[in-house]
Amino acid sequence: MKAALSISSSLLVTGFLALSATLGCGGSDGKDGLRGPTGATGPAGPMGPAGPAGVPGTYGFDGGAPGAGSVDGGGLTGPTGATGATGPAGPAGPAGPAGPAGATGAAGPTGVAGPTGAIGATGVAGGTGPAGPTGATAATGPTGATGPAGNDADCYGVAAPTISAVTLSAGPYYTYKSVTVTVTATGDGTLSYVHLGGDATFSGTGSAVTLTPTSVGGPFNFAVLVTNGCETAVRSYSISTVARAYRMWVSTTRHNAAIGTVADADTICEEDANLPTGVTTAKALLVAGT
Repeated sequence: MKAALSISSSLLVTGFLALSATLGCGGSDGKDGLRGPTGATGPAGPMGPAGPAGVPGTYGFDGGAPGAGSVDGGGLTGPTGATGATGPAGPAGPAGPAGPAGATGAAGPTGVAGPTGAIGATGVAGGTGPAGPTGATAATGPTGATGPAGNDADCYGVAAPTISAVTLSAGPYYTYKSVTVTVTATGDGTLSYVHLGGDATFSGTGSAVTLTPTSVGGPFNFAVLVTNGCETAVRSYSISTVARAYRMWVSTTRHNAAIGTVADADTICEEDANLPTGVTTAKALLVAGT
């Protein structure tokens, strides 16, 4: 720290100037202290101590007694002493308090849904809980009304028939070619037989009936019901394939006019009185003759 130099003067009222000075000479610079490590920037440290005072300079001439209104009446102030060396840097101040927390940022967009996880293994089944206590017995209710009369005593104890087999005459099977169906059944009382199914017609009664296919293809499924009037048994059967059969007949109707085209001959056959039942389309077979 350099020594300060002060100068003051007063003007004498008697007409002469009285000057007085105190002159201080600056001392030599002190040695530089060791440079400390650079710390974090903190608040400014306190000012280092002043360097040693320089040797006082010689006094100036006496300016006489101070006049009225002078401050100190001294002589001229000597030159300013040299500035002392800068003291070492003060220690780093303590860290300032933490600043307030920043505001919470806005929520980010929702991420893409992850794939569905695998289904976990089925847990072990829990044990059966203990049986609950038996409830109290309720009071006996009133006697119910008399029920309706029972079934006819004729069917009491009558067992249902038993169907052991359903057989068909040997194939192959064709449309409009009859097939014999034989049912083997046993049971109490008199047995009756009913055959059911489409794409065929049935004729006859009893355990053996005639089945006539009416459609081409297959399989065709049928069923027979056997009853004794009290109980009924059911058995199904089928024909796997039915082929088309071409039926031929000889017309007894004489046609004594021009036949025309082949299609006209077909029409004559389809209108013939001897056309077999179930036939709707016919083809004429023409034989040359007289």
